Amino acid sequence: KRLPLAYLKRLAADTEQIDTDLTLTGNWQIAVGDQVNGHLSLKREGGDISYGNDPKIALGLERLTLDVDAKNNLVQLNVEASGAQLGTLKASAQSQLSLRDGRWGIAGEAPVQGSADLAIKSLAWLQPIIDSAVVFDGSLKAQLRVDGRFAQPGMFRPAVYPMRPSAAVPAVIVSGSPGWG
Repeated sequence: KRLPLAYLKRLAADTEQIDTDLTLTGNWQIAVGDQVNGHLSLKREGGDISYGNDPKIALGLERLTLDVDAKNNLVQLNVEASGAQLGTLKASAQSQLSLRDGRWGIAGEAPVQGSADLAIKSLAWLQPIIDSAVVFDGSLKAQLRVDGRFAQPGMFRPAVYPMRPSAAVPAVIVSGSPGWG
């Protein structure tokens, strides 16, 4: 089956600066009874996501996958994405589903584990989003690890590699108060 992301965009609030022709394909098989078991898989079939109006910035998506597996109420999530602007993202998480008041979900006391690895070669494409008066560039490589309870996950051994950021303000007079606007 195919799912145009533009369809889901209609369900979200404040999306006027987001434009997309991204199409996902996927399959799923889920059994819910006394336990939850099943699989959901979505992947990018084509298209991209862009943000802004002037200029419009595209992520340059090349790959996007989402896999969710549930076995005896243990749920595992894996996401991978890569793109010309986006760089690479690989994330995974695991927790325990439980039934409460007739609804399945993740309780606050449920254990959670997760990790994410992100590498962006150039941050220059973010400049129009941040501020047009600042020249913004650099790279980012980060690792995030989470462990604990769903309501209070703890980060451990976080590693953010040197970002090598650079910013320059053009030779113009800038007035106003500092901040992110």
